[in-house]
Amino acid sequence: MRIKKVHHRKLYVTVVILILAICGYGLFAHHNSLWPFLPTIIAPPTQPQEINSDKYASNSTNNDTDIPAKQTPKQYETPDDKTNAPTSSIVGTLNTNLTNNTLQIRVTVPQLLGTGHCTLTLTRGGDTLTKNAAVVNNPSTSSCGGWDVPLSNLSSGTWNIDVLITSGDKSGHITGEVDI
Repeated sequence: MRIKKVHHRKLYVTVVILILAICGYGLFAHHNSLWPFLPTIIAPPTQPQEINSDKYASNSTNNDTDIPAKQTPKQYETPDDKTNAPTSSIVGTLNTNLTNNTLQIRVTVPQLLGTGHCTLTLTRGGDTLTKNAAVVNNPSTSSCGGWDVPLSNLSSGTWNIDVLITSGDKSGHITGEVDI
């Protein structure tokens, strides 16, 4: 009866080659800054902090009173009387058309506004005419509902047009003039 010897020599050679390959890659990766030795990118702080160098120059003990208080930068502070003011402006295009004894006024805004309202004010000298309309949302723009003003309500001459559009925290004036 013959006993077979198990040769572990192949296993040892394979393990040694594997260890040498891992160590070789480790040295190569470290030298060339490859994974897992990638440089770490540290993002800059989002808010600069002022440090009073005179306070830290002394040999005082480090307690809670030595740490400067975190303060809100001035540009983020809002005066109390402006808290309900609109935060952005609305711009748009004013179109007028005189047809069939009617002045047609249309306003288009190149953004979606959501709900809102439009106020048309026509002025000439001491004469003023005011009308309202709702904001209408189209697929990619918004517009005022539009106004058809009978020419019998307007005297001849140059009329100033002012359309105030308000939607949420946005508002804007769109102006023009028309000759009747």
